[in-house]
Amino acid sequence: MDRLAENRRMCVLLCIVMLLASFQWASSAIEDGSLENGDFEAIPPGGYPSVGTGEGAATIPGWEINGTVEVVRSGQRQGGMILIVPQDNAVINGDFEEGPWMFKNATLGVLLPTNLDEETSSLPGWIVESNRAVRYVDSDHYTVPQGKRAIELLSGKEGIISQMVETKPNKQYSLVFTMGAAGDSCQSPLAVMAFAGDQAENFHFAPLGNATSMAANVSFTAKAERTRVAFYSVYYNTRSDDHSSLCGPVVDDIKVLGVSMAASRAAGLSLAIMTMMVVVSIMAMGI
Repeated sequence: MDRLAENRRMCVLLCIVMLLASFQWASSAIEDGSLENGDFEAIPPGGYPSVGTGEGAATIPGWEINGTVEVVRSGQRQGGMILIVPQDNAVINGDFEEGPWMFKNATLGVLLPTNLDEETSSLPGWIVESNRAVRYVDSDHYTVPQGKRAIELLSGKEGIISQMVETKPNKQYSLVFTMGAAGDSCQSPLAVMAFAGDQAENFHFAPLGNATSMAANVSFTAKAERTRVAFYSVYYNTRSDDHSSLCGPVVDDIKVLGVSMAASRAAGLSLAIMTMMVVVSIMAMGI
């Protein structure tokens, strides 16, 4: 009996060591991740001056300044240009908040025609590379998954939006986005074909309960320093109250994320949970 108790104590000790190691693994994965204020969203007390930020003038939290820099906001105008601030893994305007001017009474949204030049596209960061237009919609007249703007995909694969994003060759990524119904009486089924590099997958809109949107993702391994991501509607949908009006699913909140860090965190957390379960089980046996 004494030997059995001693074995149990050794097992508990081993599990505790594993638990501590798993916490250390998980914490190190987090510490090796994002830079402090890497998105420059944190601002110093009192804000930034109206001119460039230089040494001694103001500090950017988490960063040292050598010379003069200027902190800009996405959508800020500089002369006749609208400044675009890259987000995530350089997905530009993934939330579609930047786009053509939309009048308050524009109940039909704005149709964006084919444009193969991303430098002059009316939808910053994106090109419409197909034969038909897509619709730029707002939350005042349509159901938008997040924020104020989104893209409604029309005309099946004749209405494609795409963007070239920066990637590292041989690194694993996940293209994540939100899709949903625009709230314009579009007839089912609604589905999106999503492309990321050499991977393609279609997603049928199947929300839970009364949800008007759902998340989706495509995993891929980058082959080059730039990877094409693209979206189009699988079907040619029309509205139930007007069969001559094209409609389709909306896409929004598009990101390209590296999966190695997420996998490390998930693995560390899983190991910690499993170790705790073992400890609890052994303790329940009478230790």
